[in-house]
Parts: sequence; C-alpha cells; structure tokens
Amino acid sequence: MIIYVNIFSTICSFHLLVDIVLVIDTSDSVDSSDLQDAIDFIYNVTKWLKIGPQDIQIAVVTYASDVKEQFDLNDYVTNTTLLQAIESLKSTLKTGGGTYTFDALTYVKTTSFLSMRGSRNNSKKAVLVMTDGQSTNYPLTVKTANDLRTDLNAEVFAIGVGTDSKRNAEIQGIANDPDSYFVYYVDSFDYLCSVVPSLVPKLGNVEICTYESYT
Repeated sequence: MIIYVNIFSTICSFHLLVDIVLVIDTSDSVDSSDLQDAIDFIYNVTKWLKIGPQDIQIAVVTYASDVKEQFDLNDYVTNTTLLQAIESLKSTLKTGGGTYTFDALTYVKTTSFLSMRGSRNNSKKAVLVMTDGQSTNYPLTVKTANDLRTDLNAEVFAIGVGTDSKRNAEIQGIANDPDSYFVYYVDSFDYLCSVVPSLVPKLGNVEICTYESYT
C-alpha cells in the first residue's frame, strides 16, 4: 500500500509599499508642550514601522493658517535618518494661526503624493490627521477628505485631541469608515501614546502569505 502525504509550505512576506503623510495641526489652540507631545507621538509610531524605498515612506505636513511640508516622502529612507528628522522638529516648529484643515488636505492631495515628492505609483496611500479642534470650514474639510479617498484611494485616519473632540463630528467626516477603525479620540496630547499599539499595525505593511502543497 502506498500512502501519499501532503506537505504544505507557507511563505510569508511583507511587500506592500506604503506612502504615509502625517498631518499635524499647529494652530494657536495647540501650545508648545502639546506640540512636543505630538512630535513624540509620530516618533513613537515611526520607530515601529519598516522605513525604506521598498517598504514604508513617511512625509510630515504641518498646518495652521498656512501649510508646510516639513519633509517629503523620499527625503529620509531609513529609520535612523527619519527618526532624527522627526526629533529635530522639536526645535523648529512653532504654533499659531487658524485651523485650515481643508488647505492641509488639499495640499496632501495635490502635492504630497506626487511622484516628484517621492510617492510611488503602486503604493498604498495613507493619511493621518491630528487636530484639537474644528476647522474654519467644516463642509470644505469633509469634501477634501472625500476627494482624497475617491481620487487617490487613500485611507484617511483622524485623531481628535481634547475632551470636546468626541463632539466634533468633523473628525468622523475626515476619516474613512468605519469610525471604529479609522477614528481615535484622546483627552489631551499627552495621552497620544495610548494610540500607538493600535495604530501601528494599521499603517504598517501587510503580511502576504502563499501556500504551496507537495505530495
């Protein structure tokens, strides 16, 4: 009697390219210590991600009345250099101005994801918006976030900071659905660290597994 035994081999790899833009509110409602906490937060998120031209790339955009891209997606392509760049923001960023979230989202859509800024055609696009208040134009902010989803197929996450953030429906309008996956609320900036364990796997590369059978 001949017995045939099936042997299964599992091969897993992380090969999904991800381009992430982190969008940080630096309006006048954010004080200097809050800003330091926000920078610490994006530092702690980034240190758990695999950074590189064949893995994850990260850009940082700050906004108040004006929008500024602090660095492009391909400016820093190793964990070490990217973390150093993020840490250096503590000595250069200032707060002040209005909350023009729609301008920031428009900038991300029209500029941050351009190939000349380092975005890759075959990459997953993700945007994380962190704000402590409603923008100066609610309808335009939500419309622009929707444009990111429809035009770029971007996944948009939103973090509302402050005890009143749960009453700010704009946070839910910015983020993708379902809210339970894409929306976070924290009472203050120093609680942002609590978001890191849940957020990192959502932003990171997806494990792709293939199964082969041998007889």
